[in-house]
Amino acid sequence: MLNELLKKSTSKEHEELEGIMLTKKIFEESFNLSDYKQVLLTNYEIHRLIEENISNALDTEIQSRLNIKNRRKLPALIKDLGEAQIEPDKKNENHIIIPQFKTNSEALGAMYVLEGAMLGGNVILKQLRKMDVFKNLSLTYYSLYGAGLRENWISFIHELNTSVSDEEACLHKAKEVFHLYAQVAQRNIYSTLK
Repeated sequence: MLNELLKKSTSKEHEELEGIMLTKKIFEESFNLSDYKQVLLTNYEIHRLIEENISNALDTEIQSRLNIKNRRKLPALIKDLGEAQIEPDKKNENHIIIPQFKTNSEALGAMYVLEGAMLGGNVILKQLRKMDVFKNLSLTYYSLYGAGLRENWISFIHELNTSVSDEEACLHKAKEVFHLYAQVAQRNIYSTLK
């Protein structure tokens, strides 16, 4: 199954990204509001840069089967930014390689990263809810799929495993999105920690 191949082939990138995105601090409950704002900004920038391009690369049948409009995360991120009183600015993107997606296989490879982040986001949501500093925030991005999380993941994995015609392109684009996340996170998170 392609989803298993992607999981195995991107495990290094996934582990590296978890470190960059301060996941350890979340589970140690030392994650603070400033950390949250930087992670939130990173997620916002990723979705601002690629979400629409991914959707547009998918053919209309796949968009329909995946109910792609209900998978858009940018509106939830914008809501969370407002709630956290963050005014996003367009940072210099000259040194960032923004992946482009032209086929279903490429777009589904990219979606693998973004949809997988929603699974991790559900675990993160539970951790953040344990910390007083986050009790009054809606955390819309992390709770976006709510009770539909499992169903959304299953339908995505089915689409991935049945609609990808070029596994190499799919894997390549998944890795490009992991690298994009790492670039943006390092700029956002670690530039503020210095």
